[in-house]
Parts: sequence; C-alpha cells; structure tokens
Amino acid sequence: MAVTGEERKRTHMQHTNPRQRLLVPIDDSCAALGNIGRTTLYELVKQGHLTKVNIGRRGFITAESLEA
Repeated sequence: MAVTGEERKRTHMQHTNPRQRLLVPIDDSCAALGNIGRTTLYELVKQGHLTKVNIGRRGFITAESLEA
C-alpha cells in the first residue's frame, strides 16, 4: 500500500516536536502559542516579539523566538 505525501507529512509532524526544529511553520507557530490567529502572530512579528524568516515564499518563525 502506497503512502501519500499528506500521510507522510502527518506522520512526520506527529513525531516532530516544534521545539526541536530551528524554524517552525506559521500554522504550527500559531498552535504552539495557544492557537492564536495568524493576524495576532503577524502583529507579534511586527512588534519585534517574534522573528520571521522566509525561505522562498514560505514563512517560518524561529524556534528561539517562540521559546523567549
């Protein structure tokens, strides 16, 4: 039975602790901060409380800034 990309991603995410990653995707960052909204997350970035990094078109929050 072949494993789809979505199933592989879901399995990988279940075994990966966001605190172990250097960069955390935007949606995972929102969840890690208590299910805040994307708008609130971007406000925290704008205020300098979180550090956002782009790789190509994807946005990430640094794990270091999430822990602070």
